[in-house]
Amino acid sequence: MTINYGVLLGFVPSDDAEVVLQSGQFKGVTRFRVDDLQKPIENRGNITWESYARGAVYALQNSGYDLRKGIIGYISGVNGLDSSGLSSSAAVGIAYLLALENVNDLVLSPVDNIQLDKSIENKYLGLENGILDPSAILLSQYGYLTFMDCKTASPSYVYFSELSKSQQPQGRLPFKILLAFSGLQHNLPKSRGYNMRVFECKEAARALLCASGCEDAPILRKVDPGVYEAQKCILDENLARRAEHYFSEMKRVVKGRDAWARGDLQEFGQLISASGGSSIVNYECGLSFRHLYSSIR
Repeated sequence: MTINYGVLLGFVPSDDAEVVLQSGQFKGVTRFRVDDLQKPIENRGNITWESYARGAVYALQNSGYDLRKGIIGYISGVNGLDSSGLSSSAAVGIAYLLALENVNDLVLSPVDNIQLDKSIENKYLGLENGILDPSAILLSQYGYLTFMDCKTASPSYVYFSELSKSQQPQGRLPFKILLAFSGLQHNLPKSRGYNMRVFECKEAARALLCASGCEDAPILRKVDPGVYEAQKCILDENLARRAEHYFSEMKRVVKGRDAWARGDLQEFGQLISASGGSSIVNYECGLSFRHLYSSIR
């Protein structure tokens, strides 16, 4: 869903192909040209705040767009975006893409920019991200939950309790969103763990598809839930947890959409909690919180 947190990029067109950028969070000035060929970063330890701007140029160049003008800009996160576990990298990448498209008179659809942001993450930075974060940013609508099909990149929108929509004064909803910062920070682009999770999901899919006699691409989306239930016993403990997170999360998402549409915050909250618990225990993307989760559940 969209919230009132984000990244602000103030910019003007440069007189030529030069990009000149400053950051509200990081020191220094970065300069480069949009007509210089950008090459993917080979060592993720070299990723800095300016990498996303270079990555945006790379993504546009790699997709065949002609860039002639650069930007002079100042970028800053709003309300501690970087410390709240939000999709700050996608927000930054999209901000640069939109700015470069603006000054170069390029008109791209939201779906095009979702794929371009994915190119920044996957091809330039070497991080195996999907399309969830840029889709939430570019496709969400105020007051609605965005229900996203990542296979078709097609969204649908669910209002909170259609039955009570006319009874809510001035479109106000009967809840608020709380973001709680744990005090721990994590630099996803420099982490090896995320890419390892993607690899493990592919290995789980490969084993399940092979066991069912299917030679499809090793993606869990390609595995029928019935096949998973029948064959999950063949997976080793590690891959079994990754697959369990995926298949249980698919069910929770559909149930969550329906609970939201009914205005059932209690069920929706329980599903969110279950999702977080599975992320920690089965997907292990929150190892620092595992002991805490075991203590409070």
